[in-house]
Amino acid sequence: MPDGNTIDPVTGKPRLMARKCATCPFRPNNPMHLDEGRLRELIQHNRAVGAALTCHTTLSYGDHPDVGPASCRGFHDAFPDTRVFQIARRFLGGFTEVDPPGEQ
Repeated sequence: MPDGNTIDPVTGKPRLMARKCATCPFRPNNPMHLDEGRLRELIQHNRAVGAALTCHTTLSYGDHPDVGPASCRGFHDAFPDTRVFQIARRFLGGFTEVDPPGEQ
């Protein structure tokens, strides 16, 4: 599933982290050590295009490339009204929640 698509092949629903990963940028104290303003840029861009933010632990070039992408729980919880989340709830029956890789 590491093709960038968050749709779960079994359920047909978008994959969403069941909880914030240990280094979620939406946790206090910047556990990802992002440059100042970077999270704000990511939020603004994704919100402007109605897209989810993919959890960095599920990216194909990250530590767990075979897990497959999933939406960031912190982004979802902060911005549940983002267009892609609304579509998932209304037309796809919600989400398939997955545990953060390496934290099961």
